[in-house]
Amino acid sequence: DALIPNRGTGIKLANFAFDRRFTWSVGWFNDWLFTDESFSESDNIFTGRITGLPVYADEGRRLVHLGLAVRYAEAENGTFRFREPPEANTAPRYLDTGEFPAKKSRTLNLEFGTVNGGLSFQGEYLKTKVTSAQTGDPEFTGWYLATSWILTGESRSYFKRGGFFFKVAPDRPLGGEGGGHGAWELTFRVSNTDLNDGAITGGEFDRWSVGANWYATERWRLEVNYGQGTLDRFGIRGDTEFLQFRLQWLM
Repeated sequence: DALIPNRGTGIKLANFAFDRRFTWSVGWFNDWLFTDESFSESDNIFTGRITGLPVYADEGRRLVHLGLAVRYAEAENGTFRFREPPEANTAPRYLDTGEFPAKKSRTLNLEFGTVNGGLSFQGEYLKTKVTSAQTGDPEFTGWYLATSWILTGESRSYFKRGGFFFKVAPDRPLGGEGGGHGAWELTFRVSNTDLNDGAITGGEFDRWSVGANWYATERWRLEVNYGQGTLDRFGIRGDTEFLQFRLQWLM
């Protein structure tokens, strides 16, 4: 999220084809209706995304997902700011470029994911290029790799019409017929976000984490996650340990 700041009001068109194995979407966003700025003063954001399923078998228990997304954004009031907490919403923003003069940014996002029974793997790579002569036209990058293993044999579901991975539905939910125990999942993730380039020192952050998830039913989920992160900013390196818990009710 650090590489795609700003969300606005706008219009999005999306559709699918080839038995929902291919999706596309385009969008235009501008906040001028809800701000004191005129239309010409407000910034425009244009987005596009395509996804495909070159492999889809066994009702989604075996699949390969590929995706490509692009984003063009004009700088609001002639400045940009990229910032983000360390993959923990309640933590301070470790990464922060501060506001700096700029004209526009262009972002490229590459996606990959695969499912084979209870095993799944996915990753993304993002690069944002900013047009800012005053700071040396900086380029910021981010990526993550994640894998999970559902010990009870279920597969991570996939929403074909939207082109994204979905929730885990246990075959034997807690309280169901036969005394179900829900679904158990182990996860591992490693990531990097680099907001250091040109005259900008927003920081570089690396993190790895392991987790265990219990899907009691299709709606109730309990997560436990442990991770370690390293921040490099202003020539100083610091380490953080994370222990996170989450109890969630899914719509």
